[in-house]
Amino acid sequence: MLKARKLLVLVHRYLGTALCLLFFMWFLTGIGMIYSRGMPRLTAQARLARLPVLDMERIQFRPRIPLLAEEGNGRNPNSWIVPSEMPA
Repeated sequence: MLKARKLLVLVHRYLGTALCLLFFMWFLTGIGMIYSRGMPRLTAQARLARLPVLDMERIQFRPRIPLLAEEGNGRNPNSWIVPSEMPA
């Protein structure tokens, strides 16, 4: 049992080191691709061409209802919630 535990610790150590280096290199190459303009790009026209047509009949959102619901709690419905105002 002691031998298996030592082997497990050894495998964990070296496998962790190897995977750490692999993911670190993956991270660095991703950053390099972003700043060297190596990422694929789409024009706005190409991006919009792939979107489905918006069916206006299926939209059921009425913007005044959520605003009325928020006005009852005394807070500005258009304000940001900062962490200090969040309930604990």
